[in-house]
Parts: sequence; C-alpha cells; structure tokens
Amino acid sequence: MNRPLMTALTLSAALLCAQSVQAAEQPTVSAGDMAYMKQKQTELEQFQAQLKGMNITLPPAQQNKVSQLQNEIAASQADQNSADRPTPQALYFVSLGIPEEGLLPMLADARRFGIPATLRGLLDNDFRKTASVMFE
Repeated sequence: MNRPLMTALTLSAALLCAQSVQAAEQPTVSAGDMAYMKQKQTELEQFQAQLKGMNITLPPAQQNKVSQLQNEIAASQADQNSADRPTPQALYFVSLGIPEEGLLPMLADARRFGIPATLRGLLDNDFRKTASVMFE
C-alpha cells in the first residue's frame, strides 16, 4: 500500500476515535433543572401528606367500580409485560440537532416501518426545553 493512503487511513481512524470519545461524555444536569425537580418532588410529598390525613370512603357501588377498574388495569399490564410481546429488531436514534425539514420525514419513516424512535440527548442540556420542543 502506498504511504499517502496509509496516512489518510490512520488520520481518519484517529479522528473517528476522538469523536466517539467526545460523544460518550455524559450530559450534566443544570442547577435550574435540579431545583425544578426538587421543587416538584417537595410538592408531591406535601400532597401525599395531605392525602394521608384524609379518611376517604366511597359508597359500595363506587368502590366496586374502582376495584373492577383496578383489576382490569392489572390484567392489561400483565398482558403487556408478558414475554409474548415482540422485541423491536431496531431502534432509530434521532437528535433535535437535525433540522425540522429532515427530522419529520425521519420520524414518519420510523413510524411507517414500526421502528421505535429514540431521542438522543437533550436540547441545550435542559429537560424543559427538550420537552417543549417535543410537544411542538
């Protein structure tokens, strides 16, 4: 093999390794996101504490309906968690860094072929921004 070709292959391999190391870094959670999650967690604990103090009783007809619905939910969850459910043959990783003109057809193709699309990373390392863009 000639020397320029070997040099080009070596440099491309080194660049590929450098990019994969950079991609493997874990994203950090910003202080604003952490404070938001802590606030929501505190609000949930306060709400649970309020409910514990209440003695909520339902009339027998309503309690029977609640029990029936709980049994139906448990049965449907048992069906969903069974080993009969097929494992996807592929996962489709997408990024919000892709322009919308390219991302929407990619998601439509993934849906058409039955391939679950998985979001890779966060937008500006912010959960709220990512969620709001996903809802758009």
